[in-house]
Amino acid sequence: MPLRTHRRCDDPMFSVANHIAYAGQMVQGRVDESGKPTPQDFSCSLGESAWFDVRSSRVNHPVSEDEIACLLDCLAQLQREKSGKTKVYVISPFRKIAQACRKRVSDAGFGGIECGTVHTFQGKEAHIVFLVLGTAQGQAGSGARSWAASKPNLLNVAVTRAQCRLYVIGDVTQWGQLNYFWNLLYQLPKRSVEAARENGDCQESWSRHVDIKS
Repeated sequence: MPLRTHRRCDDPMFSVANHIAYAGQMVQGRVDESGKPTPQDFSCSLGESAWFDVRSSRVNHPVSEDEIACLLDCLAQLQREKSGKTKVYVISPFRKIAQACRKRVSDAGFGGIECGTVHTFQGKEAHIVFLVLGTAQGQAGSGARSWAASKPNLLNVAVTRAQCRLYVIGDVTQWGQLNYFWNLLYQLPKRSVEAARENGDCQESWSRHVDIKS
């Protein structure tokens, strides 16, 4: 396999992609004079890239209302920064989740947020990517998860859309042991839903968003 130079993503996205899709043969193209990787000058109130561990109790497979509520809280936090230059994508492996995210993001009044499936964003990039995993717990969602983890391509494309920050939203107990996703979990700090709510003053918006009629 030829050595590949990659300039789009900071870590941990670079390291995840390098491990799952390039057998460690990829090199970081943005380095200083000593060869040390130089991340882009970027910060946001959500902190470093992370996996938000959402144990959802309300799922209309594969859509998790609790995961979408977490997403909306995070977007509300970012909106308060009022940085019009920051591009944000919401990505899911599953079309129904992407459609649900698009509707809920629009209904909540968040402008300029693109939502879609992984393949929708092939060849594109954004400062921040939210990867919303969804699926029902246990056997009911195992087939969908197995499909998403059957090859590295899907996860590789998803994580490498993110230039600076990647926030995964999903149930660690359902996804964290699957092919390729275990490496994603290894590279990302895990944060509970409570951590997402306590970052800033998101608790009020969380309570509002999760009160959804089925």
